[in-house]
Amino acid sequence: MMVNSFFLVFVCGLLWISVSDGQGHDQRLKTLANDFRNIIAQNSIRKQYAVLYLSKPAATSGQVYYEPTPPHVAPAFVYPDITGDMITNNADYPYTYSALTPDYNAARFGKVLHKATTIHTEDIALKLVFPHMEKWFNSKYNANVISVYLYSYYLPCPDCTNIIQTFLTSHPTIGLYIGFSQLYGGNNEGSDPAKRQQTKQRKQNLSIMLNNHHGRLFDLGSFKPSPVGKRETSEGCFVSDANGELFLTLNFTNGEVLAFFTRKLNGTIVLADKDDNDIASRTVLADESEIISFGKYMNEGFNAKFYDGLDGLKMQTEPWNQCGVDMEVMKELPAHYSEVRIWLQIQDGSPFVCLSGRKFSHMKFDRVQLEGKSEKGLTTLSNSVLVNQFKEHKIGSEERCYKFPRLNKDFSEGFRAKYITCASYTNCTYGELYDNVTPYWTPW
Repeated sequence: MMVNSFFLVFVCGLLWISVSDGQGHDQRLKTLANDFRNIIAQNSIRKQYAVLYLSKPAATSGQVYYEPTPPHVAPAFVYPDITGDMITNNADYPYTYSALTPDYNAARFGKVLHKATTIHTEDIALKLVFPHMEKWFNSKYNANVISVYLYSYYLPCPDCTNIIQTFLTSHPTIGLYIGFSQLYGGNNEGSDPAKRQQTKQRKQNLSIMLNNHHGRLFDLGSFKPSPVGKRETSEGCFVSDANGELFLTLNFTNGEVLAFFTRKLNGTIVLADKDDNDIASRTVLADESEIISFGKYMNEGFNAKFYDGLDGLKMQTEPWNQCGVDMEVMKELPAHYSEVRIWLQIQDGSPFVCLSGRKFSHMKFDRVQLEGKSEKGLTTLSNSVLVNQFKEHKIGSEERCYKFPRLNKDFSEGFRAKYITCASYTNCTYGELYDNVTPYWTPW
């Protein structure tokens, strides 16, 4: 059986640091992250991606050599393609590089890797692709692999750290160099103090582990603020199944859940919550509309499943996870402020904005406002809310949150959250001086 092509990219804007390790390992990781960023952006709904790379013998320090050809925009999940015949026959993977995204719900490599849930990029890279890549490398260069580079957008998760440990134990002569750009990934790591501390400890443990096996861990900028400049980016609000046939999105006019089906099939689409409890279902016919409404307001963790009535579950989207916008660092604030981050979410169909900071006493006059775009291209501003009206998200946490009214037609083409600094209740500044906003969330 042929396995569809995929990108070898990790689930973990790139921000670079200028400090070099003296041997060019960090520069190679930066190059890999940058060269594949645009390729992956066109194929991945989430930000997570990863790149696996084997350095050629006697390569110039810091240089990356793509063999046999440089990467280019490709339409799949693992790039270059890895086929079922290649896996079955233990054939060569004739490239020095491979880029990947996660295999959601183990739809492509579940049988090969004996997994039933989402397979992370570290697993695909080190267990599935590397053996075939190493086999080709040994034959091509008549040399053993001594340096392996693995870039992941997010710091590897706990399970992936165990996979890395197993790889190091099995390959004691190989130096593994790992780079990441974002420290906090899933499971609300950035907003939960306990999880945040666990993540920092995992980073330290991984660094020690790699150092003890001739490798290194490189933080490529997770603590650096974004460069000052106008933020014009946007994030499409949707998730899909592994094949890009079943989509889940948000109705920006009222905050409800919508499903979008690209296949002409008879069956049932079920909406499930974050605990995988079924909360709504709709029968779909091949000759009916592709848009399905459930009459439910969107919440974190919702996912859609399609059943064909014959073989049962045929496809399932990944969980809807707040459109992929992380805690955004406010780009420019008064000098006496500490770092302030803003997090835009959806709760019961309403914009739910959280702030993270350590000096809320300095922020008491500041305000947060939503800025929306209507179908006619008109810009609408919500009422601004004082930071003092934000409530503690969890006891002892550094986050405070506020739930705005539900979405309406004025936000049909997208919206974002703005942070407005104020010296008093009436003296506020926003615009060219302080460009402190999240990216726009857009329907697609």
